[in-house]
Amino acid sequence: MKTQSDLPTGTVTFFFSDVQDSTGLLQRMASRYKDVLERHADIIRSSLASHDGVEISTEGDSFFAVFRQADQAVAAATEIQQQLAAADWPAGGTVAVRIGLHSGTGELGHDNYVGIDVNRAARISAAGHGGQVVVSEAVRALAGHADYSDLGLHSLKGLEKTEHLYQLEVEGLPHKFPPLRSTGARPNNLPAMASEIIGRETEEAQLRELVAANRFVTLTGPGGIGKTRLALEVAGDVLNDFEMGAFFVDLAPLEDPDLVLPEIASTVGIKGSAKGDLGSALSDGERLLVLDNLEQLVAAAPLLAALMAGAAPLTVLATSQVALRIAGETVMRLEPLVVDDATSPAVELFMARAAQTDPAFDLEQHRDDVVRLVELLDGVPLAIELAAARMNVLTPAEVTKRIDSGVLKSSRADTPERHRSIIAAVEWSYGLLTSGQQELLRSLSVFHGGATLAAIEAVLLRDPLDDLAELVDRSLLSVGTATVGKRFRMLAPVHVFASNQVDNSEALADGHAGFFYELAMEAHEPLDGDKRASWIAILNDELDNMRATLDHLLSTRDYERGYDILGSIWRYFQSTAQLSELELWLQRIFDADTGANPTLARCRALIARAAMYYWKASWQEAANDYAAALAIAEAEDDRPLMTEIWSGISSTRATAQSMGQDLGDLSESVQRVHELGTELNDPSALALVEFFHAAAAIMGNPDPSTLAPDLLDAVIDFHEQSGSLMNIAHNRLMKSELEITIGDFQRARQSALEAVQTTEEAGDIFAMSWALQRLAITTVELGDPHLGARLAGASWAFRQRTGATFPPPFVPIEDPEVRARAVIGEEADRAFEEGKEIGLFEAIALARSAGSGA
Repeated sequence: MKTQSDLPTGTVTFFFSDVQDSTGLLQRMASRYKDVLERHADIIRSSLASHDGVEISTEGDSFFAVFRQADQAVAAATEIQQQLAAADWPAGGTVAVRIGLHSGTGELGHDNYVGIDVNRAARISAAGHGGQVVVSEAVRALAGHADYSDLGLHSLKGLEKTEHLYQLEVEGLPHKFPPLRSTGARPNNLPAMASEIIGRETEEAQLRELVAANRFVTLTGPGGIGKTRLALEVAGDVLNDFEMGAFFVDLAPLEDPDLVLPEIASTVGIKGSAKGDLGSALSDGERLLVLDNLEQLVAAAPLLAALMAGAAPLTVLATSQVALRIAGETVMRLEPLVVDDATSPAVELFMARAAQTDPAFDLEQHRDDVVRLVELLDGVPLAIELAAARMNVLTPAEVTKRIDSGVLKSSRADTPERHRSIIAAVEWSYGLLTSGQQELLRSLSVFHGGATLAAIEAVLLRDPLDDLAELVDRSLLSVGTATVGKRFRMLAPVHVFASNQVDNSEALADGHAGFFYELAMEAHEPLDGDKRASWIAILNDELDNMRATLDHLLSTRDYERGYDILGSIWRYFQSTAQLSELELWLQRIFDADTGANPTLARCRALIARAAMYYWKASWQEAANDYAAALAIAEAEDDRPLMTEIWSGISSTRATAQSMGQDLGDLSESVQRVHELGTELNDPSALALVEFFHAAAAIMGNPDPSTLAPDLLDAVIDFHEQSGSLMNIAHNRLMKSELEITIGDFQRARQSALEAVQTTEEAGDIFAMSWALQRLAITTVELGDPHLGARLAGASWAFRQRTGATFPPPFVPIEDPEVRARAVIGEEADRAFEEGKEIGLFEAIALARSAGSGA
């Protein structure tokens, strides 16, 4: 046993970890649970030891440890998550561990640590999710070399002081998780600011007052004037005034006004909401949206006006170089920083940024030169920051000489006046680059929303690493962690400048489209297998590039590759509940391709559209597209495609039949699936046939209790062999429905929880929402009708926001709110309304934490 003399004191970093859903893991692993838990413990203890961590205690699957240095704790947490992810766990036995880190005072009492900092660290850990590392502001400050994502301010259970929390980004692992499980926190995604805002105190107070008094405020001014920085500062100031939080929506990568509303919906967490119902979805409480870089999307103004009309509690703070001119808009123009003497805000900003580049920089030696420099830069913050970043290689006088020689003047006569200062600043920085670095910067403008190193190398056909590092150092690029490796991003003003310098834009766009076409083709198979979640994360990162690729293919009338992309990644849009955007792209390409040649690529896109119609409960339209696709596949004798199409036809006919709609002979289509699946030895097809056999037996049996579990377990086994996590989850949900029908609510709850676990592994939030509806029923029936009604409200609200529809059950199942009303009367209606304000992930967490019975 460790004594007080063995334990570090002073400023230490506390480490807490525990296994997510350990009860479910125990039930799945049974006798193997001990081995799984021991392996997890070995991984943690090994990493603690290798980074000089001191293990204090363990309880069940949780660990409490202490490190003398925050860097050690961060390194250990990173290593633990990487080793857990790389471990070869048995089927159903994947261990997902949440880790929390907090640096504070190590107070000792009775050979253990005591004090508020220990409690704070434990609460930080409890707020996270499996696979996630959450750290406090103190850890981020002490271990600043690592990559972090800002999670905002959160209230932690039992603690009065709110905590600014961050997510440690672990290279090679997913970086998107559900919202933290904190209490009373205002939801937000406001990014952390690398430095304090300087010289904008008056403007900050003015903008804060405008946001408090007006529903739509547009902050205007030239590029680089600091609109985004000021808007984010004010959003942070007023965050607690908005019960539903504040959300930053980066619109810089978008070019199509029709994508503005889907981007807002995606950022807020309202996946796939159509234009008509986004306003309703955003009417659930007071919320602030920061819409950044709207100047290239002015055509979206009518859509935003309609959104405001349909969402009364919504407040928007927009940044744009021009006003949008919509009803109710209040405009505030942001002017350059004041430049009058060495104490002016412009000089203060220059000094702060120069000190970051060269800590030895002395204003007294260069006072007059600095004042002249910031005057020549017109007090534009971005230009000042770019100039200050050169203080490690140039003096202020040398920079001024370059400005006077014309480097900062725009060479384009048609450049608007409001753009010239920022273009001059970027041109000047561009002029300091080597020819190879200039060529790279120009070429990088082909990417939208950033790019991985692999994408850059493939599209540009060169080794860019040294030049990339130089562009990052010169603040022309930023670099962060992505799902796969590092991701390089270009600031919006720099992107505009660089794209205007490209002289081979078509060739670059062709190369860009070629790379992302291949990426989409590569995604097709894993999106239906056990690597689904990682590929959803990759496509989340690359969505803007995929949009740009589709735009390019449409503009060049390369419909074949456009069809291929949509046919390959439609499951991404379905799983992330973004069917409205999928519908938009499908409509655009089918409308554009007036030739309608019956190619296999068009066939795949028809399958995608049929599936979209299926999940939107438009079964006749789905049947029509499947029939059109089948004609092409049969003409080409493409047996795998024929199998996929007949599978879709079977599901469509069965679903429509259960709703009283006859779309054809179900037995015929199932027979074709069986024949083709046998011929091709296709496990997914054979699993579907097994499912339909089970369904027929269940539907034909007046007492399905003896058949349902075993038959559907056999179907699940088929899908486990093929690695189709989606189908595993869907069949577990149907099993839950049958268990509800026969009144076995404990087993129904367990089946639904197992489905939730699978949907998390698959990244399938659509199926997760389906599971929530089933958990609402079991929660009511197991003794908590109030919570059950709240869960039902959350499930209903998700379906309304996304347009999602669930496949009908084998037999009619009474809705959870109806069940709750039978127990607690009108109180159920109030609980249902409360539930509409709960997000999907929060509702799932509530369902998991509920007791299993009264």
